[in-house]
Amino acid sequence: MTDTENTVRTFNFSGLELRVVMHMAEPWFVATDVCRALGLTVAGGSTRHLRNLKQDEVRLHRLVAWARPNA
Repeated sequence: MTDTENTVRTFNFSGLELRVVMHMAEPWFVATDVCRALGLTVAGGSTRHLRNLKQDEVRLHRLVAWARPNA
């Protein structure tokens, strides 16, 4: 794994952590984090908020063993 491929980075957005996975040198934001930042409900998963996105705008990437403080 290189620094630009599948690297998870964390940004602070108004006091909220936003995780970003680098894929093909482009940032892909973790949907659950973006939903929380926008005040959208994530109970039961955030995938329902992705339905209106184009297929090439969504990528499934499993984040394993990610410890989230205060979650």
